[in-house]
Amino acid sequence: MAIWVSSQYRTLDESRLRQLGDSVPLSAESCLDLAAWCIDRAENSGDARYCSIARTLSFIAEEWDHRGALPTSVVTDLADLLQRGLRDALDAAEPADGSYFGRLLREQVVELFRSN
Repeated sequence: MAIWVSSQYRTLDESRLRQLGDSVPLSAESCLDLAAWCIDRAENSGDARYCSIARTLSFIAEEWDHRGALPTSVVTDLADLLQRGLRDALDAAEPADGSYFGRLLREQVVELFRSN
């Protein structure tokens, strides 16, 4: 699944990313949109935490697309992981720490999909 950034993603922001799985519905499309925004943000800011987050969101979208649908229990667990992991990555004072938390989130998401 290709990721590209168009002007439509510039309407997204960090608050939308933080709300993913809560007030922003969790879907393959929302993950792809936010992944594209994260890539744009990483390239413009030099903050690698957004690359880590984009890789996680892209992985979710690819798995979702590959499987066609996800059980409700997986979506619930995924939303919980994202809310905690995104908060940790985005709230980290240093970009390197944010990248570390972003990578941990991706590892947890991969494990969730492997076990389901």
